[in-house]
Amino acid sequence: MKRAIGIFLKGILIGFISIAIPGLSASTIAIALGLYFLLIDSISSIFSNFKKSIAFLIPIMLGFGVGSILGATLVSKLYDKYPLPVTALIIGFVIGSIPEMFREIRETKAKKRNFIITLIVMAGVIVFSTLAFNGNPIDFEDMELYEYFILAGVGLVTSTTLVIPGVDFAMILLSFGYYYAIIGTINDLTSATAVVHNLTVLGIYLVSYGVGAFFVSLLIKKAIGKHEAQFRFANLGFILVAPIVVTQRSILNNPEFMNNQSQYASNTIVLVSVILFVVGYLLMYLFNRYNSEYDLRDEIVKKRNHWRFYFTIARSPIKAIKILRRLNYYKKHRDEYTFEERYKVFADSVLTINKSARAYPKVFGFENIPEGTKFFISNHQGKFDGLAICEALHDIPYSFIADSSMINYPFYNVTPELIDVKLVTQGAYKENYDAVIRMGNDLANGMNHLAFPEGGYKDNNNNLREFHSGCLKPAYMAKCTIIPICLYDSWKVFGKSSFRKIYPEVHFLKPIYYDEYKDLDRKDLAELIKSRINEKLIEIKKEKNELGEEENEVLINQQENQQQ
Repeated sequence: MKRAIGIFLKGILIGFISIAIPGLSASTIAIALGLYFLLIDSISSIFSNFKKSIAFLIPIMLGFGVGSILGATLVSKLYDKYPLPVTALIIGFVIGSIPEMFREIRETKAKKRNFIITLIVMAGVIVFSTLAFNGNPIDFEDMELYEYFILAGVGLVTSTTLVIPGVDFAMILLSFGYYYAIIGTINDLTSATAVVHNLTVLGIYLVSYGVGAFFVSLLIKKAIGKHEAQFRFANLGFILVAPIVVTQRSILNNPEFMNNQSQYASNTIVLVSVILFVVGYLLMYLFNRYNSEYDLRDEIVKKRNHWRFYFTIARSPIKAIKILRRLNYYKKHRDEYTFEERYKVFADSVLTINKSARAYPKVFGFENIPEGTKFFISNHQGKFDGLAICEALHDIPYSFIADSSMINYPFYNVTPELIDVKLVTQGAYKENYDAVIRMGNDLANGMNHLAFPEGGYKDNNNNLREFHSGCLKPAYMAKCTIIPICLYDSWKVFGKSSFRKIYPEVHFLKPIYYDEYKDLDRKDLAELIKSRINEKLIEIKKEKNELGEEENEVLINQQENQQQ
């Protein structure tokens, strides 16, 4: 649903701009929004892969229709009255997409001489735009039969604007003299006196438009398959030249604007235009950089999935400042307070943060936590893991061991001095060994600890990776009780770009006492803990009907062993 809404909104933008702004084609905007290749593939594959294609085409076509109606309604109002600000905003959108296109070209590792294609495309579009003429105006009143066939032909020709970048819908219709007739028909669609006629005209036009788009898309898809890199360079040319063409068609060749420059280009309007240009540029640049669901680069995924973190701060900025100031105060005066007092300040802050982030951990198995010193061992899914466990253990003070590179963020970076976190660094073997020994001594002296032995949490979601045994040495030193923790869905908090309420789960499993593991080596103990957490994960997934093939096999083997 979220993806469909995003496509629908982009469709509105494509429809509005292609109708209302002469000089920009629908396909050019689709390129800027990162939808062009998906659009071509969906149209050309509508019969061979109907379900997937229609899931993309329905929201984008609905959005296109809404945008077209908005464009037709506002073209004679907002754009005609304020051509400079509207044009500046659109140019900002287009230019904001250029950095992303250069990145895509770099990733194709195509030869630089392909930039010749970019230059040829730019020159061709400028020549076409300069030579294009406005045909004699057409109206749809008292149409003869042959005029309906001509209208269908115009639909076939203008369908190319949807799939061939740089071929502008408004420019083609202006050349044929159909632009204002089509705009007027869309604008008068709800007119009771001509509703049947208007629907007939638009129906003929849209059917021919769709047929033309399908066949042109087939040809383009075949060409893209053989020359994708060249197509990307061509698309870059369409984007680079678009601001020139839009300025030419919407400003320089707009007699209404040129004859009334003092009215349409006052100092106030120029200032507003500059601001709208910057806004348009930033919106498109940031959208492409951080919110494209098709961009799976690690650094972009991380930034995109931290929207909830930024949302938490933006939702309660004063509260966030107060929390940071309070934590920094206790960090600075740590010697004046006991560990338990500092932990309570930290745990109370976590409760506030989780609530602001709309993250509400569900806690299970709390009765499995015995008296005495405890060593909590948990699977690792993401940066919310510690916050979820801290809320679950609000009244049970503990410290933990952490990778120094993973806590270099606001709030996280106060924890080492605040609650005596032991930091480890990849490759620093002596320092890491010393941290493990300090943790063992703390456990022996009655301080609870938490460790994540799993090797990383990249893309593991609710699955497990290898458990490393190095962090288990303190358990043997202190002869303490181990409490396995099974986290479920905690990765979603900072692993999905969503602001919805989320309910990760924290399961405390039955304790493993020293007598149970004293004769095991560390590797066997790591496997024992991992197997118990994995059993719980499979149990949860079974309840939620989320088992994969491998997990089903594990479950079957477990059931067979129990029967034997």
